[in-house]
Amino acid sequence: MFHFSASNVRDKSSAVPESVIRYSSPSCPLLEMGASTFSLMEEMISASVGGTGSDLGVFRVDREVLDREPDLVFVEFAVNDSGTKAKAMFCSLEGIVRKIRRRRPQCDICFVYTVNAAMTPTLRMGFLPPSLSAHEIVAEHYGIPSINMGLEVAE
Repeated sequence: MFHFSASNVRDKSSAVPESVIRYSSPSCPLLEMGASTFSLMEEMISASVGGTGSDLGVFRVDREVLDREPDLVFVEFAVNDSGTKAKAMFCSLEGIVRKIRRRRPQCDICFVYTVNAAMTPTLRMGFLPPSLSAHEIVAEHYGIPSINMGLEVAE
């Protein structure tokens, strides 16, 4: 299982370089909630680079994710994509999805949405921030499930 993102859900206490973090069981606080779901999982690898969006992710996905032949990839770039034009997000996210599906057609993909403080007022009003909305459009188009962690934060 891979977590492919910026550093939003990275275990900050880790001394391992953030681009190659391995968990023998989910130790990332955000993913601990689903630990029982992944009890048969051998390892989770986090390919996270802080401060990067899907625009860089599309170029990283081959080497940092697909070369390791994952069965499941969580994709999370919504926070760092905020402020990016929707068309650019669509192209980058679609590139990530299409690369995964072309090289690993049996691999499952799930989009995960985390938020920052600036996004919570929009969520509290019942709307998705622009970057989450753009990510969700791509997820719906490709039939990819998504998990919006921001809804819990906003409440």
